[in-house]
Amino acid sequence: MKPIIKLLQPAFWLRLPRLSARRALVRGQLLVIFALVAMLASAIPATAGDLQTARKANLEMSQGDVRVILLRTRSVVLTNGQSGFAVTFAVEVPQKGAFSDLAFSSDTEVVLIEGGKLLTPPGFSGMMYGSFKQLPFRNELIEPATTDGNAMCVEDVVFTGIAVHARKIDIRIQFSWRGSPQRFDFKNVVVD
Repeated sequence: MKPIIKLLQPAFWLRLPRLSARRALVRGQLLVIFALVAMLASAIPATAGDLQTARKANLEMSQGDVRVILLRTRSVVLTNGQSGFAVTFAVEVPQKGAFSDLAFSSDTEVVLIEGGKLLTPPGFSGMMYGSFKQLPFRNELIEPATTDGNAMCVEDVVFTGIAVHARKIDIRIQFSWRGSPQRFDFKNVVVD
């Protein structure tokens, strides 16, 4: 048996000879420390698996000159106590005519699909930012690199009165670029 495994087993520590009260206290503290290390070590594979799953999810898609980066999806509790769901994404387009040629339709811009079923939240609100640096919560996200000659805007859409229970969800982002409809289907996105 490996020495570290032997140290993590409570039976090893209980077989040690009886010691003074002070040494018994130290032994007890060591038992607690080793138990915590063992619990943390057992949690690591699950976390790493979730990270690998998140990385496998296609969080960036391109169609022609247009690139969409899904920055974050998360369940939220709104200030009125209602459940909500937020989607934050960036859209990168060529700098010439960048935002004047970009058109979003508020009712179909972001579509949520849970377990193959279309979710229809009662309400939503969205906030568009001209750059990543304008996001009030940018320190919680990783800033996507912008390709030379392109411009990027970021939008945060919050759906109200909806609770997403799945750990993964499909998200469709759609808009118009220079009169051409664009549709980006992100599958199996891990919910934060």
